Parts: sequence; structure tokens; C-alpha cells
Amino acid sequence: MVRNIMKKTKFPLLFLLALFSLALIPNVYADDEGNFDLNAVPDALATRLNIELYPAQILCSLILCSMFLFPALLLTRNILAHVIVGVSVLGFCTALFWFPVWLFIIICLMIALLFSDKITGLIGGKGD
Repeated sequence: MVRNIMKKTKFPLLFLLALFSLALIPNVYADDEGNFDLNAVPDALATRLNIELYPAQILCSLILCSMFLFPALLLTRNILAHVIVGVSVLGFCTALFWFPVWLFIIICLMIALLFSDKITGLIGGKGD
């Protein structure tokens, strides 16, 4: 019975946790006038942690990636869903200039190499 309750409440709890985390970001990094600039988050993190900008950008990207990947890891066992969520979030971080483009390209190439047998099987007609 407890297992059924956990299965039924797992998704809403994780959704509320992710929504709460995303709602906190503008409040924490807003300036004195209440304006929020998403591109200034790594700058604010770098000044508050007293680190350089580049590690702060990577840290912000990994925090955002983990906010979306951990619920996906808990909700499904499909490896392709995890890859899609991870690449989507890293692509968003790359568009915000938080994540370096060259590192995103290397990660995408590694994922392509990981799934190369499955892709060639689908193109060659072997099926799934």
C-alpha cells in the first residue's frame, strides 16, 4: 500500500520541487530594484563564491542540469529520455553562454558514439 502511494505521489512531489527551485532563482539573484537577468546569474555566483567566471558558468550549468536530470532519472528508466533531457538543458545553457560551445559539441559527439550501433541498426534495417 505504501508503495502505491509513493508511485502515485512521486511525480507531483518532484514537479513541485522543481517548480519551487526554479521559482527561487529569480528571487535569490534579483538586484535591488527587483530586476532579474538570467545571464547575470554566473556573475553573481562568481562574486558570492569568490571564484572565476568560467567555473561559475560551468557550476550554474551543472546545477540547472541536475535540477532537470534527477527527476528524469527517478521517473523513468529509459536511457534515451535521460539523454534528451540532458542535451536539452545543456543546449539551453549553451544558448545562455553559461556552457562552452566546444564542450557541448564534445558531449554530443560522445553521445553519438555511444548510440552509434543503435543508429546504424535503425538505418540498416535491423530494427530496434
